[in-house]
Amino acid sequence: MRRTLLSALVTPLILAATCGVARAETLAQAVGAAYATNPSLGAERARQRTYDEDYVQARAGFGPSISLTGQTNDTLKHIEDKRNGSYRDKSDTSEWSLRMDQALYNGGRTGAAVNAARAQILAGREYLRLVESQVVYDVISAYMAVLRDQDRVKVSRENLAALEGELTEAKARFDVRQVTRTDVAQSEGRLLGAQAQLASYQAQLAISAGQYARIVGHAPGELAPAPALLELPASLEEAFDAAEAANPELGRAKYAEQVSRARVEQAKGARLPTVTANIQYGYGDISAFNGTGQTAALRRTEQSLDSLSANVVVRVPLFQSGSLSSAVRQSIAQNGVDDMTIELTRRSALQNVVQAWNQLYAARSGLAAFEAQARVFLLAYEGVRREEPFGLRSRIEVLNAEQELQSAQLQLVNARYDEYVARAALLAATGRLTADSIDPSANAYQPDAYFRSVHRKGALPWTALLQGIDSVGLKPVGKPAPSDLSDLHPTAGPAGLPLLPTPTEAQASKPLPPIAGRVIQP
Repeated sequence: MRRTLLSALVTPLILAATCGVARAETLAQAVGAAYATNPSLGAERARQRTYDEDYVQARAGFGPSISLTGQTNDTLKHIEDKRNGSYRDKSDTSEWSLRMDQALYNGGRTGAAVNAARAQILAGREYLRLVESQVVYDVISAYMAVLRDQDRVKVSRENLAALEGELTEAKARFDVRQVTRTDVAQSEGRLLGAQAQLASYQAQLAISAGQYARIVGHAPGELAPAPALLELPASLEEAFDAAEAANPELGRAKYAEQVSRARVEQAKGARLPTVTANIQYGYGDISAFNGTGQTAALRRTEQSLDSLSANVVVRVPLFQSGSLSSAVRQSIAQNGVDDMTIELTRRSALQNVVQAWNQLYAARSGLAAFEAQARVFLLAYEGVRREEPFGLRSRIEVLNAEQELQSAQLQLVNARYDEYVARAALLAATGRLTADSIDPSANAYQPDAYFRSVHRKGALPWTALLQGIDSVGLKPVGKPAPSDLSDLHPTAGPAGLPLLPTPTEAQASKPLPPIAGRVIQP
């Protein structure tokens, strides 16, 4: 019988929680699985190969075009001549021509098309890095969500067991008239709420498992504790510099501007002269006769023809009803759009860095506070639990202490998730969140491997010479110069308040301790 999707996702979690597993899956293994099988990455890698082929097709404009054309024609006529009688007229014709056209100069259009294709390849590689970073971030978020929800279920189960003990004790003491029916009802009400809460967290764990399976490619089992990530920038200014140098979205915008700039040169080249050489060799064979019998043999004609021609054609565009000038203006306008997109993307990258930086600061501040709070409420719960039998505390105070402890532990679980995901967000904003940063042993995808294997296909010895001639005056594609972000760096927060201090790496340098469990006394 086929298992349902829900059982396929939940069964590994149940087995891991009840029976345990020999080896827990690590974050590096999860990232490696997603890196190898995630369809978003696979689709983007395939799209990148299409950009590589665009380069090959653009560069083919520097090479010759050779074509072979042939045709044969057989004609048979039956003619009725009232004076000479009937006879047949038959002719067989075959013609073949071999033609080679070679562009010698194309007004810079072919060189500009090659530059545009090259810039598009580099822009595509930056977008591939962006998709990879997003996939790695999604894996980290899903991985930590499963760990978070597993801890939530654990805390809820401990809370439920403690409340079941509280209810059993309250009923026993009610039987001997030490507590009232109100105390029993309060314990029952808290127990029912804990049961509903546990069911909610178990459902959320199944949802997180489904999200994990969608991103990683398989359902989660037992997960190992999350490891420390890469070292974070030491200051906000360092984070800005890292984003300017390595943010893939910003890099993509810069290369996209180079693509449209090359399109401007391509449009301008359409107004310049072009020079093309062609060589053609032709061969024809004609066989014809008319008449019948002996007369046909006498009237038979056979001919053959060989021809060879070479031409150099110069074409100068004089008037195109304004279409060429319009194309130039249109390409210049598009380049202006892409230039403004760089500035827009730069500001967006700045915003992402500031947001991730301050979210990390808030998450780490909250994590330290919630760790201390959980320890304090655990001591408070144990103290109230011991004082209640002596009449120093009431039953509702014990239940309240239990609820405060559970709330503090759940807040600590959420804070751990927020802090770790905020670290990943800051690395992503600075362009340093990659698959090999999590798993250095991963077989990293090389986007230039396919390009190296195809970019010379069809090239001839004179291709480089013609490319150099057609590219005279064109700006080559290169790594964009770094931009100045100093005018965008905030020096103070709202109302002149100083920026938040540098997040400390003290908590990231060691694994987080397990959540302190409570002692449940019978």
